[in-house]
Amino acid sequence: DYESTTNGVANGVTTVQITVDDTVSNSSNKVITYSIRILDRNDPPEIKANSILEFNENDTTDTYTFSVTDEDEGDQVMMTLIDGEGDSLNSLFIVDSVEHILIPAQPLDFESQPRVSARLRLTDSAGASVDSVFVFDVNDRNDPAYNIQLTSYQVNEYTGTQERFAEILFEDEDEESRSTYQFSKASYDGEVLDNDLFSIITSTGEVYNNFNLNYENLDSNILFLRVSIQDDYRTESFISLGTVYAYELMEIEVINVNEPPTNLQLASNFNSISENTAVGTFLSAIRVDDPEGKETVSFTTDYDGFEIRDDSIFIARPLDFETEGNLINFHIVATDTGGLSTQINRSFNLGNVTENEASFGLFWSSVPEN
Repeated sequence: DYESTTNGVANGVTTVQITVDDTVSNSSNKVITYSIRILDRNDPPEIKANSILEFNENDTTDTYTFSVTDEDEGDQVMMTLIDGEGDSLNSLFIVDSVEHILIPAQPLDFESQPRVSARLRLTDSAGASVDSVFVFDVNDRNDPAYNIQLTSYQVNEYTGTQERFAEILFEDEDEESRSTYQFSKASYDGEVLDNDLFSIITSTGEVYNNFNLNYENLDSNILFLRVSIQDDYRTESFISLGTVYAYELMEIEVINVNEPPTNLQLASNFNSISENTAVGTFLSAIRVDDPEGKETVSFTTDYDGFEIRDDSIFIARPLDFETEGNLINFHIVATDTGGLSTQINRSFNLGNVTENEASFGLFWSSVPEN
């Protein structure tokens, strides 16, 4: 070995002694010494593992550096991924060719591939190469929750304060029996959220509305809630594998619920009407509030002496004190297009008007017989 410093080799030269023994002439032995120069030839590089062959899952910063040597002084050794036996998982890695570092190209996953391998080739400046296959264990680490969803993305207005309307669902690659989850609200700088309108039960992930939401008073019927899932994972021997967090932005729609009309009243509270008031006489306008808009409300009355046109009351027929009496009770009902209604009860005095009495007389004092 040209580079060796053992077995009498120094600077590529080794010494050989040859003894000649002439047993016939009984002359003394003759010793001849030769210096033999060893011609230098290119040696292939060598690669060795520096430590335990392992990677942590979910960690692209976790790299592996090999120990690479070459007996030929000054040779630069390049490391590459190469096709061949043991190359089936080469796509999981990239390499730093000069520094001889193997780097996961994407987070490794213990649950799907607890062991991975790579086939590597070392090539020196003279073109000599050596191929090696290395098998690595993937260490189990805590995986964050994913596919985070709500059981419902809608909440009815006026559902009620602290009313449960949804639950957080998720998936986790780790065994849930070895995980402890905590649910909460989260936020990012500059993010406009409606978190204050909601609360989340830490242990169960149940979502409640904090306020009696009013669709008509909201700037938008789409509310934004960012949720967080804290996941504490441990091994079967209860050794912690760390805490991870997962976040998801939820869009919650507030559903407009039909509400009954309110504040039903008469613009003119007439207390008395004279009998025989002309048919078609205007009595009062009807006023009402409705969250869905006044145009959705219609009006009716149970008194046949009145007629309602749009939102106004008129005399429908001649009113008669003698047959109806002095006090008249009636109801006004306001009904929206959703079928919800409200009513008011009113009364008025029907005034008696003096009327001309009917009379008759006989114009003869006697009638002849036959």
